[in-house]
Amino acid sequence: MDIKDMADKPNRKTSLEVNRIMERISSEKEDFFHYSTEDLTKDDFYLIGRVVQQYCFVDLNARRLIDLLRHAALGPESRNGAGLQDGQVLPQLIAAASKLPTSNLQEGIIRAARSMENYRDHRHHFAHWAARRIVGHNLWIMLNSNSKEIKRRIGIEGNVGELTYGIIHVEYIIEDEKIIEGHSNYLAQAVHHVAAHFDRIQHDFSKSKKRREKS
Repeated sequence: MDIKDMADKPNRKTSLEVNRIMERISSEKEDFFHYSTEDLTKDDFYLIGRVVQQYCFVDLNARRLIDLLRHAALGPESRNGAGLQDGQVLPQLIAAASKLPTSNLQEGIIRAARSMENYRDHRHHFAHWAARRIVGHNLWIMLNSNSKEIKRRIGIEGNVGELTYGIIHVEYIIEDEKIIEGHSNYLAQAVHHVAAHFDRIQHDFSKSKKRREKS
């Protein structure tokens, strides 16, 4: 079984612990997976489920905000949230929020969307990669043999019969889940705020457009 490495986490240096695990995998091959990994715990499943669902709510409310903001700025025919591909949603939310007058609302939406772009791969990894716990370590190993999925995630297409793996520090995911939850809650609140004040926001867009046309 050939094995390729997948980056542990974006912008985080691979730890000495992970390096040693990778050396063992390289040496032990299949034996490592048979004897040095185990099923996820109930807490592991719970954490993975929370990350996936929190991100699902981020995606849902980002699309709702895009529709509300584009409607207010450009008219009802400009709503396009439902037709966006997953990777387009957060950039389009930033673009829609950028049309707002400078405000705490504009800043908050853009900050949440930019931050969430750092965590988008979590949902894909947890939805499409099989996870096991490494015995004696607070680490998960993520496994995949789908060549197209591997190429989407790391830019290298896997070969037939080849297993690709990535190692994740569980404590990093615990930290990230709290951040994702905070952004998810903020975007949900932003949807309610924009919907409740839609007429005023639409009026602000109209005034801003007239000022630009005069200048």
